[in-house]
Amino acid sequence: MAAGGPAPRIQTVTSTTLLEGLKDPANHTRWRDYVDRYRPLLVAFLRRHGVQATDAEDVAQNVLIEFVRGYCEGRYDRERGRLSSWLFGIAFRQLQNHRRRERGRARRADERLVEVEEVAPLLAHLPQFDGNPVAELPSSPVVARGAVVCGSRKSM
Repeated sequence: MAAGGPAPRIQTVTSTTLLEGLKDPANHTRWRDYVDRYRPLLVAFLRRHGVQATDAEDVAQNVLIEFVRGYCEGRYDRERGRLSSWLFGIAFRQLQNHRRRERGRARRADERLVEVEEVAPLLAHLPQFDGNPVAELPSSPVVARGAVVCGSRKSM
């Protein structure tokens, strides 16, 4: 193809042969054809919606897993629409799930940051260790997180 020419058209029409082959979970050739055809499209879709590259790969994997479950359970009805439309509906729901998880992670990270900021003034009153924390342990037992830590000055 000449430089500057039109981009190659990606085939998204799923053939009857492929659809029939997907009905057999042991038909590895058809399943590989399916993954090879749609995985790059899923990743591109997710990237266009702002998902980072590694996360897009993970979300695409989740989409394919959900697709396999649904397809093997007979949830896809060719009379109701194209396979790619059904697949990208799954992708959109997985994208929403990913965004919810990300918001939850960000919220938890903010909460942890607040906890550290609240504890920081308390930590300022602790003695500073001078290199070897084991050698600087107090000689009396110390309670740390509910467990007794024997603070001897023996080296380990």
